[in-house]
Amino acid sequence: MEQEKTRLIKRVLRTVRKDTQVWVRAMELGSASIGMQSARLANELRLNAATWTTNLETVERLLTTAEEISFELIDKILDLLPPQRVISRFNLERLTPLYDQICLDKGIELADLFRQGESAVDRGDYDIGLNILDAVLKRDPRFYPALIVSGMTMLKDKRERPNAIRLLDRSVGLPPVVSPERFKRLSLELLAHGFEQDEKYLNAIKTLKRLQKLGDHSAALEYNIARNYAVNGQGSEVSNHIIDAITIRPSLISLALVDDQFSRVRKDVLQVLEDRSEEMGEKSLDLLKHAWQIRDMAQGYGLQEVDGEIASGLDELQQMEDSLTEGCYTVYRDLLRRRIPAWVEDFPARVKSRLGREVTRRMDEINRYNDELEQIADQRRSMFMRVGVPLWGAFSLLILVLLILSGQHPLTSLFVALVLLALGYVPVSIINRMLKRTVEEQRMPPDLMLEVKRDVGQVELIRTGIMNKLRQDGYLQEKEVAKV
Repeated sequence: MEQEKTRLIKRVLRTVRKDTQVWVRAMELGSASIGMQSARLANELRLNAATWTTNLETVERLLTTAEEISFELIDKILDLLPPQRVISRFNLERLTPLYDQICLDKGIELADLFRQGESAVDRGDYDIGLNILDAVLKRDPRFYPALIVSGMTMLKDKRERPNAIRLLDRSVGLPPVVSPERFKRLSLELLAHGFEQDEKYLNAIKTLKRLQKLGDHSAALEYNIARNYAVNGQGSEVSNHIIDAITIRPSLISLALVDDQFSRVRKDVLQVLEDRSEEMGEKSLDLLKHAWQIRDMAQGYGLQEVDGEIASGLDELQQMEDSLTEGCYTVYRDLLRRRIPAWVEDFPARVKSRLGREVTRRMDEINRYNDELEQIADQRRSMFMRVGVPLWGAFSLLILVLLILSGQHPLTSLFVALVLLALGYVPVSIINRMLKRTVEEQRMPPDLMLEVKRDVGQVELIRTGIMNKLRQDGYLQEKEVAKV
């Protein structure tokens, strides 16, 4: 059993590699051939070729390192695969412990018989395997694994497709008791695939929409609905569902650009891409213009010279500006959903913090300078009082003596000396006023900090404005930084 599961995992890996590499190669060729006509489209294909290659590497790592194939792992892998993933999902779902349990719930004997038939079709012995699976279904027509394995095997034969679709349709109404909703969704996805193989595209669309009613709103589902509409040439329906698909998973637009199934409505797909690119490009540029205001403030104060993270933030902003030259949907969306929000979340706060420290530092400098002015004035005032007052007092006393010696009445002489002494207050007052005026003229007013404080407030206003625009336009989720 373990060997069969290992072979099935290897088969999934081969399928995923082949499918993804075909898409990547188509994108690379498309980018090279259309580059002279549309740089925006060429960039879109080139960037997404790299994205899908990375997705493939991630899927390979997940599958080769997994100790067990769980539903959670399958869902993670499916989100990385191209939308035509039904075969891979079918094989992965059969590798879960719950699938084994569903088989055993019907009894060991029936489970062993089913496993023989399943192994035969997995080896390519379709006739033998289908005969065994038919025997299983005769013994238990509600045996869910036999229904889906038989149906998917019979789809390989064009003549048997109507019978295959009937089996898959039956499986929709007969999901296992455990996780019935999940297996019902699996059956519907297999049934839609059956209709597509039988070229009954409208039936496929109806089936996929049944999946939506069950709560499946995945990007792959929207893409596959659009794909089936595309075969019928229904451009407006294609546009609506492609928009929903790329809202959830932007890289799907690159597949639609090279998917042959969209050939009849390629202009509609290109128009969706053009409209979105134009709209998002304008919004990216508008938000970056606001970000440049914060950049100018930071550079005006030379903050990048004292804070390495601010210098890094300025470099990141420059890189975002440079990326506009690659102008395409993927670049713009990455700016709006990830890079600009992350930058706005971090950089303005750091600028505010650094400006706050700058305000404190400058206020300390102002206070220190003003205190030094006061000290100098006090020293000059003290020196004048220590020297000038005694001299003036001695001068007044000398006048008093001279007046008495000259024969003036002592009271008159004393009065004149006291008046002269009192007049000494005049130069003291003048000196005090001069020192006070000098201090006032040279004092650095705290108002000098108003401009810096206004800039701190302006940084926050700009940051809030950018975040509000991102949120209003749907590019910012409340609990994460970084859908259209």
